[in-house]
Amino acid sequence: MVTAIFITLSAFSYISSSITLFFMTLILGNIVARISYEIILMTITIVDNVSEINQKMSKNTENTNYFQYFLSFHRYHVLLLMNNI
Repeated sequence: MVTAIFITLSAFSYISSSITLFFMTLILGNIVARISYEIILMTITIVDNVSEINQKMSKNTENTNYFQYFLSFHRYHVLLLMNNI
C-alpha cells in the first residue's frame, strides 16, 4: 500500500511538465508495482512448496522447521501488503 501511495502521489508531480507522463506513471507505475508483488508472492510460494517436498523426503526435519517458519512469516507480510494495495 505504501508503494502504491508513493507512486500515485509522485505521479502528480509530473502534471505540470507532461500530462502523458503523469498518466503513464499513474497507471503503469501501479501496474508494475502490483506485478512485482505478485512475482514476489509466487516466488515465496514456490520456495515454500519445494521446502515442503524436501521436508517430506528428508528424515532430518530440524533445519527445515525454522525455514518453514521463516517462509510463512514472510508470506504473511507479503499477503498483508498485497491486500492493502
